[in-house]
Amino acid sequence: MQKTAYSLDGIGKVDNVIVVADKIPEGYTLATFETVIGETLEETELRHRQNQHIAVIKKQIDTLELAITNRRMREAASDDAGGNAEGRAWMVNQNSLIDDERTKL
Repeated sequence: MQKTAYSLDGIGKVDNVIVVADKIPEGYTLATFETVIGETLEETELRHRQNQHIAVIKKQIDTLELAITNRRMREAASDDAGGNAEGRAWMVNQNSLIDDERTKL
């Protein structure tokens, strides 16, 4: 399993040990990110993990939204417009899944 080494301005931290970024141990990947003035390394790592978590949620929302195709929208339309109950139920469920993901943000 790949571990992450965090780097701030060329100095990194691996398993709570400060290292020079170009000497990251084998088996680690280097995650670099912006430094915020006055922020400790621990605060920066926490912010980085939170940003990664948000990115995962946004990707899931994008995936759910991309599943709503023109065909799915036609199926969710009224019976008079060529839709059906199954299509409308799918759309309600899909929108519910999207709303659930958005509440996580």
